[in-house]
Amino acid sequence: MGKRAKAVLVFLRVIRASLIVGGSYREGVLITAAKLEPYYNSAGGSWGLQRGTQSYKYVVFPMAAAAVVYPEKSHG
Repeated sequence: MGKRAKAVLVFLRVIRASLIVGGSYREGVLITAAKLEPYYNSAGGSWGLQRGTQSYKYVVFPMAAAAVVYPEKSHG
């Protein structure tokens, strides 16, 4: 999968917390063959029967060139 990907988006810091209403925050880097974008972030929210906190990491492999360009065009 990594060889076919147009880039690799690595989130080394993902934090989620909730108590009925939850939120998450992610920080990461986008790695392409041409350059290293040093900072990407993402935030989200949720609601429902939930409680707790967690911290984890994850990696996204965009397979289409449009998926790599979209964050730059949308300013985030």
